[in-house]
Amino acid sequence: MKRKTLMNGIIRGFVLLLGTVSAVAQTDSYQQRNLVSDMAGAAAHTDPKLINPWGISFFPGQPFWIADNNSGYSTVYDATGATQLAPVLIPAPPGHAGPATPTGTVINPTNGFKVGGAPSQFLFVGEDGTISGWNGNGNAILALDHSGAGAVYKGMAILSPACCATYLAVANFHSGLIETYTQNFDLLAPPGSFTDPGLPRGYAPFNIQPIGNQVFVTYAVQDAAKHDPVNAAGNGIVDIFDLEGNFVERYEQGAPLNSPWGVVQASANFGAFSNDILIGNFGDGTINAFDPATGDFRGQLKDQTGATIVNASLWALVFGAGGTGDINTLYFTAGLANEGHGLFGTITAAAAPTADYSLQASPTSATVAAGGSTNFTLTVSPANGFASAVTLRCTAPTGITCSLNPTTITPGAGAATSMLTATASSTVQHYGRPRAIGTLFAGLGLFGCFFAGARTSRRRLYSLVLGGIASILVLGSLLASTGCGGYSSQANRGTASIVVTATSGALSHTSTIYLTVQ
Repeated sequence: MKRKTLMNGIIRGFVLLLGTVSAVAQTDSYQQRNLVSDMAGAAAHTDPKLINPWGISFFPGQPFWIADNNSGYSTVYDATGATQLAPVLIPAPPGHAGPATPTGTVINPTNGFKVGGAPSQFLFVGEDGTISGWNGNGNAILALDHSGAGAVYKGMAILSPACCATYLAVANFHSGLIETYTQNFDLLAPPGSFTDPGLPRGYAPFNIQPIGNQVFVTYAVQDAAKHDPVNAAGNGIVDIFDLEGNFVERYEQGAPLNSPWGVVQASANFGAFSNDILIGNFGDGTINAFDPATGDFRGQLKDQTGATIVNASLWALVFGAGGTGDINTLYFTAGLANEGHGLFGTITAAAAPTADYSLQASPTSATVAAGGSTNFTLTVSPANGFASAVTLRCTAPTGITCSLNPTTITPGAGAATSMLTATASSTVQHYGRPRAIGTLFAGLGLFGCFFAGARTSRRRLYSLVLGGIASILVLGSLLASTGCGGYSSQANRGTASIVVTATSGALSHTSTIYLTVQ
């Protein structure tokens, strides 16, 4: 049972300050891209050392460092998955057969945690009970070896409380305790003990993840050897502590958790789950979103088909920051089939679909008698949240009139309709050709004959002039008789098209209706 108190709500409010209100246009679907895998063809890049990749760490503006649990290396990639540095070997305990088994990794923001005489840039913990550091040269160097005590380190965090110096916290899954160390790798007793007073028997800390001024600790059920989690739906708890290790509250328990490990707060522009707390399940490979203020379950990340995104043996979840990757892209690692392979990939919010609408007429054609009318139903159906006013307009040819009722409709949760009435007139006016056009051309020919022989004889000049005058008079009478043509009424017959246009802002759709007049 989650405890909801005013103080807890205030504390959680600080987490909300890490993000702003997300964009209005959101999407509830996500898309995955595989960057690197040990299996050829499974991702954009292939790296045989990326086997059961676990923790991810990076300095802002620098590459991602990944702890590869089943190869004993840390591999280094940019945001596209391209290798940026030769793999760094993580040391196994002395006398240990096989490679090291690194799990969690963090960057070191201090001048402490020295190995080989220099501050570590990156720290690693392993299931073999070791803590190692990489100081910028060669391979990582062993700092602590607790393999003899049976320690099984699954996760780690560097914490900087206001009260005290920065220290290291490590989740020991075997002992069920969170161990803390100074910057000299000495055991430390912080003000708090990272103890959940109500933790059920059999649960042990699985990972530690600071978010803002809070520390999220995930718990899983121990197997008989107290080495690995017992995966099952509902097997999981997430607690919140302060930076000093004091218990604050039980954040989440039971379904949908299943051996949770990765925890991150989503960016302010991560679709429907913007600013939410994302918790990844190692047990079933899903990513679940929770309200940062209340802890209420909000849903699982799904792809554009509606299927839940699943990556078997899911581990780290981080967002890009400070020039490393994209701030709205979720980067993850997974061990895939029983932790036997590896995947480094990304998940991004799918592009939000554009709000739009469709226009349909029913019926799309009709037959009407001349002088009659008929009705058509116009339907505007919204898509992707469209809810704006749509203005309708119809255009009809001569002999057809159309009207709309109403001319403006607004679809809400469902479609909106308007009635189009088309009326066919009984007759249509047609323009007629002049009836005496032949007579006109004949007269023009006669007029030309008088002047054809104008130069043949002077004696005929007088008679030609008189003839020309007579021809002009004849031509005038012909023009008067032909006139300029006119209109005549004919029966309205045939098939006409009526074009309907639906407009809303910059959006416009058309539909054509066919009307046959008999």
